[in-house]
Amino acid sequence: MEEPLPASKEEFDNYYGTGKRDKSNAIELKINALGFDNLKRDIKLVFSEITNFCDTHLSGQILKRIVHPGAGGNPIKQDFYAIFMSFYELIIKENKMPFDNAALALSLDKIHNRLTRSRTYQTTSDRRTNINVCKGLFINHFKESDSTFRSSTSLTLDFQNYLMRSKVEASIYDYKQGLYSLDPNNRTFSEDTFDKKILRNISAMANLGKGRKGFLFLGVTDNESDTLKVENLDGLVAVPRYYDFGIVGLEREALLKGTSLDDYITFITNKISTSELPQDLKARVSKSVTPVTYHGYTVLMIEIQSGDSPVYYQDQMYERDGANCKVVTGAAQGNIFKLFQ
Repeated sequence: MEEPLPASKEEFDNYYGTGKRDKSNAIELKINALGFDNLKRDIKLVFSEITNFCDTHLSGQILKRIVHPGAGGNPIKQDFYAIFMSFYELIIKENKMPFDNAALALSLDKIHNRLTRSRTYQTTSDRRTNINVCKGLFINHFKESDSTFRSSTSLTLDFQNYLMRSKVEASIYDYKQGLYSLDPNNRTFSEDTFDKKILRNISAMANLGKGRKGFLFLGVTDNESDTLKVENLDGLVAVPRYYDFGIVGLEREALLKGTSLDDYITFITNKISTSELPQDLKARVSKSVTPVTYHGYTVLMIEIQSGDSPVYYQDQMYERDGANCKVVTGAAQGNIFKLFQ
């Protein structure tokens, strides 16, 4: 997440999906973009570094007493958040580690007095200001690390691998340039495309068989003619190619919709969440929507994990036939059920 969330009970309820505005999908997207395991590892690494620093270099003093001597029995949540996030950005984003621990300990002295505080609500700008204050005090006591804490290319390599594998496993992978028409006289969002190309394919991939999964990518063309058409229509120059695929991204469609990329991705996720797909399938899919950045273009990867039994969409059963999606009728449905035994 590039900027801190505003902090209040109301906003936290929204992000947990229990408030007046359900923002839980937005959180899922951000977590997916980083990778759940990556994020868990990063948090543990930073927390461990802070814990080790406090245990080793604060001469037996308690962090809270140094940061805010007058805190008494009160917690210092806002102070600790700013300190943690400054460590996080220096260690994870800038690949630095503490080296002058004595000076770092001194820089924490009464840092509470330098920070912007609020009893009930803290804005994004307040939290960003506090992080920057802490980073400004800490940065001279950090140095470049020889280790790389997280590879920013891991999703890129996975994405390339999916593109290569799709040549021989076409039923598992599907690629769509986007959800807006490529008709130069009618560049509008296509509900028909969303139904036929997205929702039906999601239900078909959910019928691959027990324990199997498929991948649907938005923002990728699967032939050169469509790549050239998108470049021409949306003013793109030399979009990246990989084998026969053009990575055209979704930034251009967010522009057509007149919104930010994050809001456009949330819009797509919400359309899946409110569709007529089975409830358990929607829940699985919504949590798996992952933005992947490839050479500056953002592609949406949707992972579809099969459940314990076949699914229907609008009373129809669908299956993947190579790279195509088709309706399964009559006795042929029995073959789908066998895949889940």
